[in-house]
Amino acid sequence: MAKDLLAPITLPCGLVVPNRMVKAALYEHMAPLFGGPPNSNHLALYSAWGEGGWGMILTGNIQVSQEHLTLGRDITPPDNLTTKTIEPFRRLADAIHANSTTEEGRPLAIMQLSHAGRQSTNFIGGRRFLVPPKAPSAVGLKLDNAAPRLLPTASHALSQLLFQNPVEMTLDDIEETVRAFVRSAQLAHASGFDGVELHAGHGYLLAQFISPESNKRTDDYSAVTAPLHFLRRIISQIDGVLPSTFAIGVKLNAADYTQAQADNEERFVQHILDIARWSRVDFVEISGGSYERTDFIGHVPSRASRRQALFSLASERAVKELTAWQQANPNAKRPLIILTGGLCSLDLMTAALQDRHADMLGIGRLSILCPHLPKRLIQSGAITDISHETSTASSREPWETRSMQSPPSPAYSVMRGILKVLARQYTLIPATLRPQIPKLVGTGAEIAWYTVAMRLVPDMAKGEWVSLPTTGLEAVLSMWLYVAPGRWNTWMILVLIPLLAIISISF
Repeated sequence: MAKDLLAPITLPCGLVVPNRMVKAALYEHMAPLFGGPPNSNHLALYSAWGEGGWGMILTGNIQVSQEHLTLGRDITPPDNLTTKTIEPFRRLADAIHANSTTEEGRPLAIMQLSHAGRQSTNFIGGRRFLVPPKAPSAVGLKLDNAAPRLLPTASHALSQLLFQNPVEMTLDDIEETVRAFVRSAQLAHASGFDGVELHAGHGYLLAQFISPESNKRTDDYSAVTAPLHFLRRIISQIDGVLPSTFAIGVKLNAADYTQAQADNEERFVQHILDIARWSRVDFVEISGGSYERTDFIGHVPSRASRRQALFSLASERAVKELTAWQQANPNAKRPLIILTGGLCSLDLMTAALQDRHADMLGIGRLSILCPHLPKRLIQSGAITDISHETSTASSREPWETRSMQSPPSPAYSVMRGILKVLARQYTLIPATLRPQIPKLVGTGAEIAWYTVAMRLVPDMAKGEWVSLPTTGLEAVLSMWLYVAPGRWNTWMILVLIPLLAIISISF
């Protein structure tokens, strides 16, 4: 069964992917507050993945704009490319490449580039106080809030605190953003990465330009008449300054094609074919979700779920249409399709390839629980199913059932004890009296658990002691009480004090 997963495949640019298993991009939350270059924690994490036998490894989204971060701890590129500023990124590419073996093949290192647009948060999004983010149009987020109980305004107030309505980008803003993407791609190439992926999913800026819901422009960047114009300009300019052997990928958002419009499926197909006709995109990753559509980014559902079925159908249609297009254009090379989402068993992975739903498979949270998954397949030829449901205790079993080979440090034990006490106190508040927070933040508790787990991947790879949060609140606190190397003062002022204020309000 593992034979299909381990077969190599060649991108249109000529680069060979050793196998079909792609370590998908994940939110990392490991950089300093307000962004910065990769640090020692990133290097340790990607070194562990680098020795895992993956065919391709995508970084977490690197924000091309210092003023449009997500939750404040994104990797950001330097303003100027010099030997010194490139060096941290070169070390990151080396960490991915250095630990591969001849048997496994050299994984492709792909830098994912993104711009948060209107989904950039207040306070920690990189802008001055109350300065709004920029987006295609001045259309704010419609956050999916939980139903209120005794405090009906709590959810709305917190949503407004986190996000504000954006301002419409001027043509100069658009030109500046195009240059930022191109400069970041040049950084990737100079650092030794094999390519870049442009993040046009999950509601970020490129997806905002594509979607009629967020883009109301009537100029050359209209979502009605030219939804891919912004994306195409970026790709064209990257192609103009980098060699043809440098891979370029695009991540599309399946959720953008689920609104109640009769032509949505055909619109999706048209976008896929348009991208193929550009003859410069090597792969298209199909995923989904946004801050507005938290059902697509939080819970990891069962095999028959709507989310997994949506991704599978979208990628299957994409492969079918691209294959037909290539047959009609024998001299053309179609982009490969990566299916990402819900692939939590060997049966599902092999079925996706055998049924021609995708050419490669993006593995996200399972790459945290099993960082050496492809290597295990190469060595054994089969693995047991591994569930990574986040809503049950079984999601933690791959971690907690492993042997604990060394005790935690005293400082870690003290901090863990404080977090457990705070989490326990919160659960003592009657459910009807607890302020309801946006569904996005509830989803964030699941993401926080995996974010904390991600920090321990290097330790797990070495068989060392690990311990993970046992409640959602503990996971969120553990995620935010993170100290990037060398940034104690910033952390104390900008995270710890507001966090203590929120905790005091909870009591």
